[in-house]
Order: sequence, then C-alpha cells, then structure tokens
Amino acid sequence: MSSSRLQRLVEYARVKRGVVAAIEASAWRDLHSDQHQRLDDALEVLLERGRAAGEVRDDVGAADVILLLGGLARVPEAEWDARAQPMVSVIVDGLRAR
Repeated sequence: MSSSRLQRLVEYARVKRGVVAAIEASAWRDLHSDQHQRLDDALEVLLERGRAAGEVRDDVGAADVILLLGGLARVPEAEWDARAQPMVSVIVDGLRAR
C-alpha cells in the first residue's frame, strides 16, 4: 500500500472514530461495568510478570491491551478464522520487550 493510500486510510479512520465511539459507548460501558476491574487486575498481573522476566515492554498497561483486543470485535464473523489469530499475534508481538 502506498504511503498516500495509507495516509488516506488513517484520515478516514480518524473521522469514523467519533461515530464508532458514540455507537459503542453504551456497549463498552455495559461490558466494563461488571468485569472491568477484575479483567484489568488479572491482565496487569500477567504484564508485571512479563516485565519482571524482561519479556514485556515497560510502557504498556492493561488498559492498552484491552483497547487493542477490542479490535477483535470488528472482525466480521465470516472472516474470524482467517483474521482473529493473526491480529492477536500482532498484539502479542507488539508487547515483547525490545
């Protein structure tokens, strides 16, 4: 993909971000209201252990990972098998210490 096309995609995503945020706000609020703290705590423990072992970046927290994983909710069902695991792999690779 050329840099100009990539830039157009980024600009499009920025415009759509506000629309998507408005639609998803109540859904995320419902999801997080019951399990938010438990999920954050468990994930933070895992990240801390990874940091202590020198395997996980110091600048990423549980909230960052949860936001990244939220992208899985946008994968169409018909594409789940082909896309979900590669997306998770990209997230995990991005967590690795450099």
